[in-house]
Amino acid sequence: MTKEEILEMAGGTRFVILENPKPVGYWCLYNGYPKVQFMMYQKPTDEQIKNTTALLGWIWKDAE
Repeated sequence: MTKEEILEMAGGTRFVILENPKPVGYWCLYNGYPKVQFMMYQKPTDEQIKNTTALLGWIWKDAE
């Protein structure tokens, strides 16, 4: 469940601000510079990690 904050503006307009989900890990495309990472919100299986690394050379890193 995400934390939310409700703001009420003048005139009765209401806004809901939702907190972004926390990433569980990252696909790292390059080890050097520039560093390119994609945040993931669901961890792939061990087989998916192994196959993606073998096929594309991407490295999986768990979030800290």
